Amino acid sequence: MKNLLTLAKFALDHKLNEKLTRHQLEARQLKKFRKLVAFVNERSPFYARVIEKNQIDIECCTPQNFPKITKTDLIKNFDDIITDPRVTQKEILAFLSRSKNPAELFKDSFYVVHTSGSSGEIGYFVYAQHEWFKGLSNLLRFQPSNLRKRIAFIGPVGGHYTGVSMAMSSQQLFSKRLLNSKVFDVNDSLQTIVDQLNQLQPHILISYPSILRLLAEQTRSGKLHIKPKLIKTSGEALLPGDRAFIEHTFQASLVNIYISSENLIMGSGLPQQEGLLLFEDNLMFELNDDHICVTNLYNYTMPLIRYTVGDKLVPEQLTKQPYPYMKVKEVLGRSEQDLRLATRNGEDAISHHILTEFFVQNLERFQIKKTSDSSFVFRMQASPHLDNLQKKKLLEDIQYKLNLILNKKLMTNVQFSIEEVDYFSVNEKSGKFQLVVI
Repeated sequence: MKNLLTLAKFALDHKLNEKLTRHQLEARQLKKFRKLVAFVNERSPFYARVIEKNQIDIECCTPQNFPKITKTDLIKNFDDIITDPRVTQKEILAFLSRSKNPAELFKDSFYVVHTSGSSGEIGYFVYAQHEWFKGLSNLLRFQPSNLRKRIAFIGPVGGHYTGVSMAMSSQQLFSKRLLNSKVFDVNDSLQTIVDQLNQLQPHILISYPSILRLLAEQTRSGKLHIKPKLIKTSGEALLPGDRAFIEHTFQASLVNIYISSENLIMGSGLPQQEGLLLFEDNLMFELNDDHICVTNLYNYTMPLIRYTVGDKLVPEQLTKQPYPYMKVKEVLGRSEQDLRLATRNGEDAISHHILTEFFVQNLERFQIKKTSDSSFVFRMQASPHLDNLQKKKLLEDIQYKLNLILNKKLMTNVQFSIEEVDYFSVNEKSGKFQLVVI
């Protein structure tokens, strides 16, 4: 009940903020920011050092007074950034290695989500329960007024991944009479997912653009027979060609939602409109040529000030804007490829989202290289200073988890090898790291 009240309170706050001027919104942001800074100065050794070193005036500071922080900085300084002594890096890693249930809370108090991201570098993020539902409150912005809908979410489900954690926690808040939400495991074979969707007949379909395109292909081939009224997508760049293909196939509007593990729901598109509206009620954005910095104003457990994200956001030039929020073009983030392989029954794909959520303790970075239609190499870098026994355990854990994925996808014919490398290849054209190399 408490979580539902938190969700409702912040949803109401959003409605009130929508009526503010841009100047009024920015004034509220600064007030919240300085309150956060005063808190971290007392509770976070990392930020206390930053404030002292840079001689930051708490009463009149702005985010630009702080240095930028990256995922590498976050992991390196994890225990000094965290403000709650109940949360430690060692215990979080042990929890993520043990727990595969996204509904399980760390110490019965904290939501923990992890992702390797498109950089291949493992990241993990912590929210107190009230902070989690503050972040999820933006869900109500694009929730249909009639909640009596069948909703299908398709994504990785066997761990503490952002998408499924959001889906399951929001489902727990509502009675099934109001919201019949079902989670489908993207690790299942494509045929299994198609059969389950045909049975559910969802009104709302939620997944990644690459998965939605696969489902649209199944629809056009006559295997999938569903008629969703609304489609929601997130997690990767939405290409114009894919949007047109998906919308035309399902004859339904597609809404692009901007989500990250670090900040949860950051923005959203609107049906039949291009671009994304950034939700700046409790987030502050700085747009740069090749990245953005985001300051989170509601997560006091793991405070992130000027956290660097490798997305490219381009502001839209609007003559009339009904909201005080920035509107940007679709997120021009890094686009990854799925690993399409021949199976015993034809062709299927290991979604790169299964791989970006691939978590094994002491695995720091990895990349998949396809070597044939039924084989690949798993390139990896281990945490430094592992002894031989720990290295052996890491390799066994990687092999075990890859075999689990292949078995569930009916890809037992697919062969793979594990290779430890000193560096990773990048895309020759873009110069960017690619999680999947074809």
